[in-house]
Amino acid sequence: ESDLSLSGSFNSNSSASPSALTLRAENGSIVLSGSYGQTSALGSVSFIGEADLSSSIYTSSGAISFSQDVILEAPTILDTTAQGSSPGADITFSGLVNSGSSGLASLEMNLGSGGSLLLSESIGLDSRLSSLVVLAAKSATTKDILVSDTLSINAPLTLSQDSSTLSSSGSGGVFLSDVEASIAGTQDLNVEGSSGSVSLGLIGATTPFRDFTLLSASKASASSITTSRAIDIDAPLVLVDNTILSTLGAGSEGGSIGILSVDGDSLGTRSLTLLAGQGTVSLEGTIGKSAPLSNLSVSAAKIELISELIATDGAQEYSGPFEVFIPSAIRSRESIIFDSSLQPAVGSPSLLFYPGGGSLSVAGSLGDAPFDTVAIFNAGEVNLSDVSATHFVISGGLANVTLSGEISLSSGGVFLIDAGPLSLGGKITTSGSW
Repeated sequence: ESDLSLSGSFNSNSSASPSALTLRAENGSIVLSGSYGQTSALGSVSFIGEADLSSSIYTSSGAISFSQDVILEAPTILDTTAQGSSPGADITFSGLVNSGSSGLASLEMNLGSGGSLLLSESIGLDSRLSSLVVLAAKSATTKDILVSDTLSINAPLTLSQDSSTLSSSGSGGVFLSDVEASIAGTQDLNVEGSSGSVSLGLIGATTPFRDFTLLSASKASASSITTSRAIDIDAPLVLVDNTILSTLGAGSEGGSIGILSVDGDSLGTRSLTLLAGQGTVSLEGTIGKSAPLSNLSVSAAKIELISELIATDGAQEYSGPFEVFIPSAIRSRESIIFDSSLQPAVGSPSLLFYPGGGSLSVAGSLGDAPFDTVAIFNAGEVNLSDVSATHFVISGGLANVTLSGEISLSSGGVFLIDAGPLSLGGKITTSGSW
């Protein structure tokens, strides 16, 4: 067993025909420091044996490959584009990649438009890199990547194991373009931004994941996320595009979707669509409080409102039974449509609607058990069936009001309709004294 140790500056002796370099220490370690190909790019570079790097490597469309585990001791650049002058080539890591004892190791890679990145094993699993940045690549494949600062991959990414984690433990953030599973509906993706932001492209659009979990971030964005079982986003979501979250991928009947607060990146320009099929959608934070969405559409077997506010400039549509956990206000400048019932989930919360001149329509009952207050302000049209509440108010605007079912009012409440005309198709019942 023997090591191979090199230091200094190594360059190709011909830019027209770059020199290939093979470093072999099959039963030992290859210890490299210095600069390789920075002045005159090398051809292909191959490491056969474990590698310990304190150097950067530049090739002219020559592949770079590592046959075994790699330890990075310092900031490292792997560039197969000869610093931008060639199309690039593949970079392959066949073993684990970890940071050395200094903890200062970062890895920056440029594969151009011609190279694919293969990370056969996990990155930073035993000792996190400070950062990993892929400036450009035709494609990338990995298992886990763990860094302490910035993780950025500017290439379509495919994950190759049952459950993968892409994590920054610091404030540098996680920035990914499109990410796909390798087998539809069988793999989980976990993303951790910690105190940094997370920016995602299309997640599972072609080959859906089974579960997607955003563990943490200061804020997050995604163009779309498609899974076959669950989506759980435990960070504020800021929409930078019209966004779809769906658990109907890979022929699934649907699964749960849980989100915290949601805002647009500008006022009234971004829509959000949530498709859960036979699953449950949980709205656990305010929606549109800082920057209202354009439109909101939710379809699920059950919709849970654990939020004090939903605000849009455009229409809201809800397909599925709706349960209200806390006092809530729903605001829109257009229509608000429910194709099923709205029920209190815990106690008797209040529910306030502000259609902003648009219509409010509820196809099912509005409270089999009573709400405390159901109030509707400044609607252009109101269509309700059964309503159960202590206080029931329709006020403002010139609404056409149609109440087609039973209006059940609890003792000591307020019943006020100062809009109209009013069409009453059912009856009004009261309990106790009025």
